[in-house]
Amino acid sequence: YQTVKLEDVLTVCSPGQNPNAFMNQPTFVDTGYPYVRIINISDERILDDKMLYLTEEEYNKVRSVYKPQVGDLIYGYINADVGNCMIVSKDGFVLNSNLIRMSPNHEKIYTEYLYLMLQSNTIRRSVKQMVTSSAMPILKFNDIKNFFIPVPSLKDQKKILSYIWPDHQKMPFDP
Repeated sequence: YQTVKLEDVLTVCSPGQNPNAFMNQPTFVDTGYPYVRIINISDERILDDKMLYLTEEEYNKVRSVYKPQVGDLIYGYINADVGNCMIVSKDGFVLNSNLIRMSPNHEKIYTEYLYLMLQSNTIRRSVKQMVTSSAMPILKFNDIKNFFIPVPSLKDQKKILSYIWPDHQKMPFDP
């Protein structure tokens, strides 16, 4: 297997939208487009608890840059939940700046395989060592892009995934 930097198997690796980057402070409303923060990610799903919502106008201003696509990974790199990760299974939301959007290059890596690597004990131990110790733990963005992960051929990745997720006939995000 080849060991490569994470950034070498991604087409996009970018942090989410900082609320201060809007022209004016965004107006959050009771319903609308979800503005997903790290506290909204748990166990492979987005939690509605404490969700903030953007108006359609605010959403349209930032969606081209900060809207993840189905099959992307969302990775938390700031706060107590550093290292939380999930695969995007539906769209229609934007990310807060505590989250990173990762779009796998499907010519090199399966989304599900990348997810498993990011959740592996090896990466989690590395994350613990790299996190700055402060009141708000932070993993530097460049450190994330420079994670080294083993990347077998797509054929071998599929074999590995079939052992780990035998109930999947077809991986949801097959290239």
